[in-house]
Formats: sequence, C-alpha cells, structure tokens
Amino acid sequence: MVLSVIISAVQTVLTIAMAYLGVHVTLHPPSDETPKIRFRYKSGFFVCATLSVALVIWQAVLNQHSQQDFTRTVGDLRTQVSSLQVTENAEETRRKQAESDLSNEMKATGQATRVGVVSDIKQSPILIKLQSSQSEARRITSLTVEVRATCTLRDPTQIPGSIRGPMDDKTSYLEGPRGRFYLLTDQPVPIRRGETEGQVTVDQTFSLAPTSNLIGKPLSWTSEFEKLFVQVWSIEDSMFSECNYMETTVLVNGDQIYQRTAHKHVVVGKGQVLTSLQSIKGEIK
Repeated sequence: MVLSVIISAVQTVLTIAMAYLGVHVTLHPPSDETPKIRFRYKSGFFVCATLSVALVIWQAVLNQHSQQDFTRTVGDLRTQVSSLQVTENAEETRRKQAESDLSNEMKATGQATRVGVVSDIKQSPILIKLQSSQSEARRITSLTVEVRATCTLRDPTQIPGSIRGPMDDKTSYLEGPRGRFYLLTDQPVPIRRGETEGQVTVDQTFSLAPTSNLIGKPLSWTSEFEKLFVQVWSIEDSMFSECNYMETTVLVNGDQIYQRTAHKHVVVGKGQVLTSLQSIKGEIK
C-alpha cells in the first residue's frame, strides 16, 4: 500500500519534470545552445522516460502479486465456507436424529405409564414413603405439583397461548397432622398445540409460596401428608369441549416423588364445575 503510493508520487514528479523540460525547450529553443547543453536536455528526457517506464512496470508487477494474493485468499475463504457447510449439515442431521430418538422414547414412556383408571382421580389418602436414612438431615426447599391435561377445543382455529384464572390462594393445598400448606398457581397457564388436530395440552403448575411454613422443614415431613387437593380451573374454560387425559406429578426439591396418569372422558360445558378433575389424590411412591 505504502510502496504503491510512493511509486505514484515519483511518477507524478517525473511527469511534471518532463512537462517542464518540454515547455522550457519550446520557449527557449536549444538551437543556439552548445552541444553540451543540448545533450543535457536529451539526457534529462531519456532519464525521466526510462524511470517512468520502470515505475510503470514495477507497479504492474505489484498489482499482479496483489491480485494473486487476493485470488488465493478468496479460494481459502471458499474452502473454509464449504467446510463449515459440511459441518453444519452433519450437525443438523445429528440434531434431527437426536430429536427423533427423544420423541420416540417419550412416546414409549407415555404409553408404558398410562395405566390409570377413573378411580385414580377420586379422593383417596396420600401415602408418602421416604426410606432414605438421610431424610432428616435434608430440608424442603421447594415443592411443586404439575398437572397436565389433554383437551379438545370447541373451535380448533382459536388456540390461545395461555389462560389466566382466579388468584385465590386457599383452594389448593397439602394437608397432614402438621397442618395445611397452601399451593399457589403459576400464571399464566400455558396452552400448547397437541399432536392431534383440535387438541391442546394445558400445563397448570402449583407451588409453595416463598413464605410457606413448609419451606426449610425436614424432608421427612412429606411422609406425613394425608391429602393433596388441587383445583385445576384451567380446563373449566368454555373454549374446551372435552378433556380425556390427565397426568399429575409431585416434585420435592426438584426430585419426582409421585406421578399418576388418568383417562377420563369429561364433556366441558360453560360454567360447569369439573369436580372429578379438581380433586386429584393417590399414593405417592
């Protein structure tokens, strides 16, 4: 870059010098000058012309080298881009295969665990058994109840992203000899499109309030609960015509201690109270 600028500057100077000599000879013809003076004029023109030609050749060589370097760099970049494309295609294929394997595994697991009956959603005592010898040393930091229901929309073209419900914090709870511990619903409740046209999955999550007295208590307290009651108000909305599958999961400190699936064909009417789906109890294993 710097060398090209210098060459251009020198060429400019030589051009100016030759122009000056031409103007000077025109205004002052050397016919009356001595042979020595005329030789100097000729030598000046020759030197300027020779240097100009040399500089032009030099600059052409530099340009050719620059073009070759540029072509080589472009070729290297194209090779790198092709390599990245091959790597990306391989990664995309691996990702799709992993997603397919995961989907097949989840379907197989769901089919293996769907053994619930209508009695699974009727009220019955909850027996929580924790046989770990270290349960007294561990403390409850979080408790979550996840309820997933599969419902059919009255209007398949209207699929809301979520739904909001009442903020009453006294309708869902865990109960045992040590008292009643209320659960709060995380809002809004998300609604996801199902695999079948017109079906959606409603995921309603209940959790202990940060100020709950159960937080910080020994993990063994969970073995004393006698009743779990959660109000699944999210499927009472008039947008649904029926709900026929429900899965309930209880997690303590992020670990699953209970899961129950149930199949129940329920026709949903506007304002109808779904008593059979509001009370979910069973053995925690």
